[in-house]
Amino acid sequence: MPLNITETETSYTVEVFATGFTKEDITVSVVDDVLYISGGKKDVPKKAFSRQEFPIKNFERTLGLNGQIATENVLAKSENGVLVITLPKSLEARKSAQQIKVE
Repeated sequence: MPLNITETETSYTVEVFATGFTKEDITVSVVDDVLYISGGKKDVPKKAFSRQEFPIKNFERTLGLNGQIATENVLAKSENGVLVITLPKSLEARKSAQQIKVE
């Protein structure tokens, strides 16, 4: 499934194009600092496609979080066929870059 990731000062937002999947069809979890996003349907009507470009039964995506996310505060919601996951940055990840003077 295609996805977009945007970044603000305090969080990342992951948008997954999950059209045709209801919120009950989707599972989002964090295990060992990896975000797992999956979707699955049990009752899929059988169709004879001339062309099929998007999954109609199952999908899975994974994203490494690299210790940058406060995983206890991750939020997910489904809006008009797009799964929106908010990943708040950990306090360590929010620290601004520090310029080092070269002597």
